[in-house]
Amino acid sequence: QPVPNLRRQVRSRRLQPQLGELALGRPGGKLPFHPTDLAPAMPTTNPKSYDACTRTKVAFLGLGVMGFPMAGHLALAGHEVTVYNRTATKSIAWCAEFSGAPGLDLGFCQSARNSFAETPRLAVQGADLVFCCVGNDDDLRNVTIGPNGAFAGMKPGAIFVDHTTASASVARELSTLALHEGLHFVDAPVS
Repeated sequence: QPVPNLRRQVRSRRLQPQLGELALGRPGGKLPFHPTDLAPAMPTTNPKSYDACTRTKVAFLGLGVMGFPMAGHLALAGHEVTVYNRTATKSIAWCAEFSGAPGLDLGFCQSARNSFAETPRLAVQGADLVFCCVGNDDDLRNVTIGPNGAFAGMKPGAIFVDHTTASASVARELSTLALHEGLHFVDAPVS
């Protein structure tokens, strides 16, 4: 069973600098495993067909139980997806699972179509739509506000869709901030 043992190794400090090098695409970032080793044993999405659509550049912030498959469906539908998760191994696992998505060639998931980023700001650059599904109000503020937050990197007129089950007060707060930045904010919580 290499994967559980591998996850234990990934959490160790010894491997963390290597993961950081890899996530940044720096030369010499080598892992003692193949990225597909991190993919779940069972797919996280159910097979389905997708209607033809215009390919859109999107970002997805938060790859938890809900966000991981949601971002996967966007990639499988043919959209150009950049993901961000505060735990880099989740982003790597997402890339490994969706390496077969249209246009993705796992050149470590940094293909022209799908990729992962080190910060929310980097993930959202150039995206028309940004989806977010994180844990709570504080997590939501952490990925949206500040110099490395999504709002700092979004292009004017882009749409931020928040799927976090968060408070109404944080939704109003972020909606006001988004409008001030020339962005659109949609509160669309999942439960």
